[in-house]
Amino acid sequence: MNWKQITLTSKFAKFIKKSETTTFSILEGGIRSSKTTTLILAFCRNLETLQDDTLNLAFAESISTAKVILQENNGLGIRPYFAERAKEIKYKGKDA
Repeated sequence: MNWKQITLTSKFAKFIKKSETTTFSILEGGIRSSKTTTLILAFCRNLETLQDDTLNLAFAESISTAKVILQENNGLGIRPYFAERAKEIKYKGKDA
């Protein structure tokens, strides 16, 4: 699976559009209902539209969870979305 194969429902498409003007983006629902994928897509799209240098945080409960969900997410994470523009580095001795 990759980002080009994603088809959004109108509900999730509206959520992504609305997330452009909100401070927090929160979804709740059943297991395997595309919440994480939708939030990652909204986050990535919002990063692309920034006009200035700002700090944007994406976090998870542990480093391993963050790597699995945020970076990879079965090909639907932040790193695959940005392809060559994203990189993994060390910051103060920790993965970043």
